[in-house]
Amino acid sequence: MTMQSRPVTNHRRRRVRSRIVAALAVVLVATVGGASQADAPAISGQVYAFGNDDSGEIGTSTLTPPASTFAPVLVDLPAGSPPATSIAVGSAHSLIVTSNGQLYAFGSNGGGELGTTTSAGTGTPESTPTPVTLPGATGGVTQAAAGQYFSLAATSTGQVYAFGMNIQGQLGNLTNAGTPTPNPTPALVTLPGASGQIVQLAAGAEHSLALTSTGQAYAWGDNHYGELGYGSNTGTDNPNPTPAQIVLPAGAGPIVQVAAGSFFTLVLTAAGQVYAFGINNQGQLGNTTNNGLFASNPARTLVGFPEATGPVVQIAAGKSHSLALTSTGQLYAFGDNYNGQLGTTTNNNSGAANPLPTRVTMPAGVGKIIRIAAGDSHSLALTASGQIYGFGHNDKGQLGSVTGLTNPTPTLADIPAGTAIDVLAQGSQSSHALALVSGLAVLSGTLATGQIGVPYAATVAVGGGTGPYTMTATGLAPGLSLDPAGGQITGTPTAAGSFSAVFTVTDAHGITVTSPALTLTVIPAATTTATTTTGTVITTQAAVGTSLLGQLVPKGKPAKIAALLKSRRYTLSFRALRAGTVVVSWFSTGRKPALIASGKRAFKAAGTGSLTLKLTTKGARLLAGAKHLVLTARSTFSSRGAAAVTRSRSFTLTR
Repeated sequence: MTMQSRPVTNHRRRRVRSRIVAALAVVLVATVGGASQADAPAISGQVYAFGNDDSGEIGTSTLTPPASTFAPVLVDLPAGSPPATSIAVGSAHSLIVTSNGQLYAFGSNGGGELGTTTSAGTGTPESTPTPVTLPGATGGVTQAAAGQYFSLAATSTGQVYAFGMNIQGQLGNLTNAGTPTPNPTPALVTLPGASGQIVQLAAGAEHSLALTSTGQAYAWGDNHYGELGYGSNTGTDNPNPTPAQIVLPAGAGPIVQVAAGSFFTLVLTAAGQVYAFGINNQGQLGNTTNNGLFASNPARTLVGFPEATGPVVQIAAGKSHSLALTSTGQLYAFGDNYNGQLGTTTNNNSGAANPLPTRVTMPAGVGKIIRIAAGDSHSLALTASGQIYGFGHNDKGQLGSVTGLTNPTPTLADIPAGTAIDVLAQGSQSSHALALVSGLAVLSGTLATGQIGVPYAATVAVGGGTGPYTMTATGLAPGLSLDPAGGQITGTPTAAGSFSAVFTVTDAHGITVTSPALTLTVIPAATTTATTTTGTVITTQAAVGTSLLGQLVPKGKPAKIAALLKSRRYTLSFRALRAGTVVVSWFSTGRKPALIASGKRAFKAAGTGSLTLKLTTKGARLLAGAKHLVLTARSTFSSRGAAAVTRSRSFTLTR
């Protein structure tokens, strides 16, 4: 047995797993070309997939399993699906969560890991993303995690569900424990003594992790190598179905992130320290204890990072290697490096352990690394510009490029130019990857018309990413300026013409996107002003349009999803430039827009008054499980003796 062999420590363990492998085995055919969709940038919330597709885990009809794709392709979510917000990758299956709280699953279902009885226990590929139903769920799904043959999902109300293989109790119960019998029906997991919402899930080969907002981390499932962080049942195949809290040494502080390798665990504290436990045959725990041995290491041991210039802020665990990212963008790697997954040529093609965390050298000019992911024997790093770099094994295209079967040099993935990625997903034993197209985007498709001498007001809407945002603009009309924090365009235009404005937005993680050129038209100053017998000035149509556009984006806490669902209405202060009637409506985006809320108010004269928008039944349903929802606001102002003026713009509601 080489250092690359999967740990097997007794005959019973070998017999059970050999039956699983035999049941799921398929012939792999590697295709370099595939059906590439990488010619044009994708839109926010779409998901790219690349690598192995022998079980349909890429989720596209453009490939026929068994296959692989070296060219990233878009996952075929059902038509009309809202944008994806969370992604997860298992050994041979994938999970996607959308903004309305729906979980989709595709790929292998040999253990019931897709949450359906269809093909459960067989090797039949399921390449079509299929909705997963969580019995008794009291909220929409917010995140998911995928293990070797099982899946985890968390809801907005703090529930945790598990489904799939349960040999080691990784589903948090004893149903079919110790057998390869599938468990396709999602079942609730109870975390004894847990407080706070579930903020993260992680899944290894056969163990599960959950983290709460109060810094409590729980582990359950396989503990053969001490990957649960305690000594019970180490060295045995006894299941451990009851979640137990991970206890770190005194003074370590709360846990803020967890990562599950195949048979080991990493946890990150608020102070930026990393603790590791479980198998250490390749040095994946960051120390020399039991290197080269299939021994248990349940003690939570601190990992040291030589010459680090900041605390660790992210961790990732692969099959037998680990990654850690510091606040200054330094990437460290340790563990198995047979295929160059540590980003160095040291011990390539060797079973030697690499326990010392070593800094990965990225190509010049790539910018700061902000996200990391680790797979079976490869690694991915995401830069602030939304580009993916991969290194390690690439026999199935898991690096997203055609560069080398083994490649220790970080290499740019073939994501279309202009497409920014902000989330990566890898499984500890996966040979495929998912990448979520950045939700960060400038949503304003049009800019209101201005007029010389008339005060201008408009807001550039931003969606996705992580706030707070910083914005800059070029090409604005003379006399106008942009608030870099709020995105408001204000001022009084001093020159007429058609101006091409370009907006750049940067989120809290340093991800930056630039809008296409947006036309801003400024018309000449009015030469005459019509006046009624009462002396009331009739405002120009252009000024009415500008006023409408500036009032369309909701503001403040009442516009938050939670507040809207509670009151089922949103009241705004509306300023009418003249007598007339205003109608404001909110619509969902997509192929079939749905009315979310609407309101109407008549003004007998120019002035300011309140306007209340009431949620529709469909609107309340869409908002119920959403963390954020992109909407279009449309306002029409009708006045006697003048044509109706209509303006619309996009905005994002957040929870």
